[in-house]
Amino acid sequence: MAKAVTNRNPFQLISLMVLATFFSIESAKSHPDESAANPNRLLVAVKKKAPAVRGPAKQIYELSQREEFSSCLNASGVAAYVASASGTNRGLLLRSVSSGFASSIGLQAGDVLLSVNSRVVQTGADADRILASCESGPARIVFVHPSDNGLQLYNGQFNLPKFSGAHAAPSNITFSSSGPNIVGGSASAKSKPSESMAAYESYMIELINHDRTANGSHPIQANAALSALARAHAKDMATRDFFNHVNPDGVDPQARAANAGIRGGTFENIAYQGGFESGYQQLQAAESIMMNEPKNQQNHRSNILDPDHASVGVGVMRASNGKLYVVQEFSHTSP
Repeated sequence: MAKAVTNRNPFQLISLMVLATFFSIESAKSHPDESAANPNRLLVAVKKKAPAVRGPAKQIYELSQREEFSSCLNASGVAAYVASASGTNRGLLLRSVSSGFASSIGLQAGDVLLSVNSRVVQTGADADRILASCESGPARIVFVHPSDNGLQLYNGQFNLPKFSGAHAAPSNITFSSSGPNIVGGSASAKSKPSESMAAYESYMIELINHDRTANGSHPIQANAALSALARAHAKDMATRDFFNHVNPDGVDPQARAANAGIRGGTFENIAYQGGFESGYQQLQAAESIMMNEPKNQQNHRSNILDPDHASVGVGVMRASNGKLYVVQEFSHTSP
């Protein structure tokens, strides 16, 4: 139960220096279902004695280049993490703050919003969903503000208005691009009868072309043959419960393409996720994380941005156990 809000001291300010230590909060990765986290868990900072330094070291790092707008906050930002001596805390690094709720509680551009009622905020969608699910009244909000002397941690209670328009948040994503390194994960979300896999596939192609044009590559056309290839592999993984470029029969991506009558080679990205409700937000998170991979390497990012690609196909399938499988197939030709 939230404590009563005092008029004299709406929040508690704690100076957080270079060697500050964060306790009692865990990242979205540790708790993919943040609603299961202890609602009374708070973020505490302990200042340790340290030798004098020439200004603060960098403690805020971007996890994504995709800026998202939160209508509840009336602010936009990118996923980021705040580093300390004992670990990191993920949050939403604010890029712009307009007149609204965020500005009313003292948030500014450059601040990192960490949590609302102990629920981690990493994206604009997170902020909207979490705030919209809260009742009006007192809420515990934690954020950090950079200063010349380091970071200042704000951990206090603020009165919330009644928001509307909840959105689902992404997390707990596992990926693999064509190559020898295969990874796996777990899922707990249940399939929703109202979901449209075709709509998800179209949305992923929109995300791909958005990132291509933003990085100087021309947009590419959706291709029916590649989409059928991608959809078949996504369905196969969902049906037989495996996650690999090579299926249990030993057929690899190029062999699958050849068997489908596609010549000229393909470039494949695969991913799956579970644990959250909105497929659209899962797809957005998947694309964002792939695009945040290192430049000038053969990886998901390079597959997405390759200027020689002429076409793309996407397959998305929700398994009965809740996993959402995604396959991207790129080609230098138009099969």
